[in-house]
Amino acid sequence: FTYPLFFGYMEGFSGINVLILLNVNFSERDIYTIFFIGTLGVLFPTVVAIFFYIFYQRKLINQYQKNKTLEANYQRELLEANIQTEEKVRIQIAKDLHDDIGARLSAVKCYISQIRYKLENKLFPVSLTKQTEVLAGETIYSVRHISHNLLPPMLEDFGLEDTLQDFCEKLNGLGTIEVHFECTGYQQRLDIQTELALYRIVQELTNNTLKHAQAKKIHIYLYQKGTHIKLMYLDDGIGFDESKVNEAGSPMMKKNGKGLGLKSIESRVKVLRGKIALHSTKGQGIQVEIHVNV
Repeated sequence: FTYPLFFGYMEGFSGINVLILLNVNFSERDIYTIFFIGTLGVLFPTVVAIFFYIFYQRKLINQYQKNKTLEANYQRELLEANIQTEEKVRIQIAKDLHDDIGARLSAVKCYISQIRYKLENKLFPVSLTKQTEVLAGETIYSVRHISHNLLPPMLEDFGLEDTLQDFCEKLNGLGTIEVHFECTGYQQRLDIQTELALYRIVQELTNNTLKHAQAKKIHIYLYQKGTHIKLMYLDDGIGFDESKVNEAGSPMMKKNGKGLGLKSIESRVKVLRGKIALHSTKGQGIQVEIHVNV
C-alpha cells in the first residue's frame, strides 16, 4: 500500500513555504500496528483516568464511613456522659436524702415520741422541745441546700447575669484566685433551662480550673446579640496539649476519657444545640467559646 504522508515544510522559491508530500509504503501489518498503537494511545489515558476516579471514589466512601463511625462514637460518648451526669446527680440526691434528711427526720420522730411520753406523764419536755425545734430547722436547711443544688433560687428569681456575678464574687472572696466577669447586651432573660445549663457549664469549667489548672486568673464573658448567646471562659493555668485530644473530632475529650472531665460540658452544649470550641496551649491556659441560638 502506498499512502501520501505529510513530512513537513521547506522554504521554496521566493521564500514561499512549500508543503512536501512523501509517498510511504505500508504493509497491512504496519497499518494494523499503527492502528493498535493509536487506539492504545487514546484508550490508555481514559483507562488511567477511570482507575483514578474509582480509586478516589473509594477513598471518599471509606473516609465518609470512617467519619460516620467516629461521629457515632462521639455521639455515644456524649450520651454516656449525659447519662453519667444525670445518674451522678440522682445518686447524690439519694445519698443526701438518706444520710442527712432521713437521719434527721428519724431523730425528730424519736424526740416527738419522747415528748409525747412526757406529756402523757404530765411532765414538761422543755429541753426536748428545743432540741426538736433545732433539728427541724437543720432539716429544713438541708432540704433547701439540696433544692439550691438542683436549681439556685437566685437564678430562678434574678436570671443568669446576676447569678454569675454573685458566683464570681464568691470565688473572689476565697482569696485564692482572681475572677473577672463581664456581661454585654444581655437585656432579656432566657428560658430557665438554658440559663441553668449555661450556669452549670461555668460552674464545671471553674471547678476544672480550680482542681487542675493552677491558674491565678479567670475571665468570663457573656454576650447577647439578638437571639445569639456567646459565652467565653479563659484561665491562665497550665493548659494542655491539644494534639493529645480524642480523634473523634471533639476538642474537649482526652483519649483516655479522664483528666479534665469536660464531656459533661459538651453534653450540655449539645442539649442546647449549640457549638463549643476549646483552644489550649501547654503552659498558657485555656479558652472556651460557646455559641447558642435561643
